Amino acid sequence: MSEYEREFEEKIQEKQRKEEECLSERKAAAERDLDVFYDQLTDKKAQRQAQNREHEEILKNEIENANNQENPFERVMNLIDSQAVSTEMQIMHSLLIRLKQQPVTTNTRRSKSSSLPSTIAPNPPPPPPVVHTAQMEKPVLLPPNNSGDDIVPAASGAEDAPAENVDPFADM
Repeated sequence: MSEYEREFEEKIQEKQRKEEECLSERKAAAERDLDVFYDQLTDKKAQRQAQNREHEEILKNEIENANNQENPFERVMNLIDSQAVSTEMQIMHSLLIRLKQQPVTTNTRRSKSSSLPSTIAPNPPPPPPVVHTAQMEKPVLLPPNNSGDDIVPAASGAEDAPAENVDPFADM
């Protein structure tokens, strides 16, 4: 039995040695891969920062050139990305074109009677609220109270009518 135990111990030690070698190889490969990953990450970060600096410099030059133009419409249009296709951009573009064709004239000194520019009409007054008389004749449901009366008739002359359980939201 001692020979069998010795052989078994040797096999176990050999397996442990192989496992430790494999583990150390994997750790070394993982460290190499992490170094490569972080090197690539720092390279990409440096490239992105350089691109952002270039892009920012280009934008600064474009803004300075736009500010040098005399036509305010062209200044604004140069700052807007006209290549973007979206509903908001189409609305903005049409608004700017309309404002270019029909500019809003504003006086720096306004009269006390008019606070709006001369080309803008004041908002019309809101329509009067609509009151439905059919809804006023229905009983109004109130939250339960201590007296036990859950239904109260409406105050529009329906005092003579008997109170009914009517759902006020049925018409909606």
